[in-house]
This record gives sequence, structure tokens and C-alpha cells, in this order.
Amino acid sequence: INETVVFAVFYSRFSWWKSRDRKADDADGDDPVLYLTVKPDQAIEAYRALRRYADEQGKDPRISYRVALCMEEMVAYTKDMKGAGSNDDVTVQIIVRFKGDNAATFVALDDGAKIELDVDESKRELTTDNYELLRRIAASVDYQYVLDMNYTTLSFET
Repeated sequence: INETVVFAVFYSRFSWWKSRDRKADDADGDDPVLYLTVKPDQAIEAYRALRRYADEQGKDPRISYRVALCMEEMVAYTKDMKGAGSNDDVTVQIIVRFKGDNAATFVALDDGAKIELDVDESKRELTTDNYELLRRIAASVDYQYVLDMNYTTLSFET
């Protein structure tokens, strides 16, 4: 009997969490998401593709322009870990989720050189030459360097 009671409690708890997760997935499921794999020399084409996709989805042009501009800057200025300014072997994975009509989240994952974001201006080494531009355009910028990969998340709102 004890096992039955414990099983019933855990099963009801599992069912509750599962229905909660399903509701959250359904709420987010309507947001259009764009996935791109881009090389630095393809930044302009990716910019155009992102703008075209946002237009097809009926998203606010101000948001799509900001996201596309930041994506282009990040992709075009990524550098290879081998140095010497090369970026031939770098690949950037892009995920853009448009939230409603006036917000978006942009995620870039690349295997380029680490982006140093030291607070001291004199010590700062930026592999993305226009990283300050990204900070000014986006509502928030989060960065991590994990498993030899740059992981950058930008949020946009109107």
C-alpha cells in the first residue's frame, strides 16, 4: 500500500509538471524562429535573409533591422583562434526568435577567438570590432565562453 501511495503522489506531481511545461511550450510555439549557419564572408547575404524572413513573418521592421545589423557585425568581424586576422575556418550558428510583434532574442554561437570584454578600456581586446555598437543597439547583451566557443545572446525590444 505504501508503494501505491508514493507512486500516486509522484505520478500526480509528474503530470502537473508535464502539463505546465506543455502550456509553456504552446505559449512559445507561435513565435517564429530562424536558424542560420553563416561564414564571415556570408554576413551580407545572412543580413538580407534575416530581413526577408522577418518581413514574411510580418515583424516590426525596427526590430528586424536591429537584429540583422548586430548579426552582420558579429559574423563579419569574428576571427579565427589561430590569429593573424583570419576568419576562413570560423562558422557562426545563429538563432533568432521573434517574440510577439516588438521583441526578439538573438543567439550567436561561434568557434572563433575568445571575445575579451574587460571593463578597463585600455586592456580590452575585441575580436568583434563593433561590440560597443551591439551593446548600444540591443536591450541586453550576455556573453559566455564555454567549451572553446563564444556564446552571445542579445535581446531587442521597441
